[in-house]
Amino acid sequence: MAVPKKQAWGAYGPVYATPRAGQSLYGYANQYTPTATPKRVPARAPGVSVLPGMEDFETPGYTPDYASLISGDYEYQAALGAYGAQDIADEAQLNEYIGGLGQAYNAQKTDLDRQLARGGAQGDVDLASRGTLQSGALAVLRGALNEGYTKSLNQAGSQRAEGERAARGSYAKNVADRAAQLSMLRAQVAMRLQQDPRYQPQAGLQAKWNPYVQAYVDESGGMYGANRQQIPNSTYGGGTPGPVRVDAKGNVWSGGQIVYNIGVPGKKRR
Repeated sequence: MAVPKKQAWGAYGPVYATPRAGQSLYGYANQYTPTATPKRVPARAPGVSVLPGMEDFETPGYTPDYASLISGDYEYQAALGAYGAQDIADEAQLNEYIGGLGQAYNAQKTDLDRQLARGGAQGDVDLASRGTLQSGALAVLRGALNEGYTKSLNQAGSQRAEGERAARGSYAKNVADRAAQLSMLRAQVAMRLQQDPRYQPQAGLQAKWNPYVQAYVDESGGMYGANRQQIPNSTYGGGTPGPVRVDAKGNVWSGGQIVYNIGVPGKKRR
């Protein structure tokens, strides 16, 4: 091979100032064409749109709805069901008792009607036998019979009304007592929920766009999608593994295990 004048030689052959076509710096034919190192693009959390340059925003915070929490509390629900069932049972018992009073009154009235008719007929016979049927004795007899009948019927009606009044009062008292107990229980449940760390009011947090997870991350590690909606059960930099979680090393967790790594500046992939 002819060597150009004033040509420098290297350890593996002549070195050209400018590589010729099809040659390396040492004059040998290229065996491959160098390719550019592919640019590493960080992966993104599942279901999160990539919208870099998003402005920071303040999360809405949390204001607990204690009324709904109390209504859905297991202890309150159990008491509400038990008291409601007892109210229904007491009402059925009340209606049955009042119905029994009505039946007793009707039976007593029927008996008084029968006694009045019998007394009138017997009085007519007695007066006729004495020949005084056409005298004023008949009017006196029937007046006495009607008076006794009316008195007995009124007494039966009073007993019926008094029994019904007492039964309704007892039913109302039982219902009111259970309502008071339920109200006290509601207050106790409210106090318990207000002391529960999960239901404490929280102010809004500053959420910043994190390009390495392609999501917003607030000051507590909560993650939000590009639509600023919180990703359920997701935290950045720690927390309990959930459906989507990215730890401080860029490991993405799903179902309690690492599914891939998205990389974090200054951290090595594992």
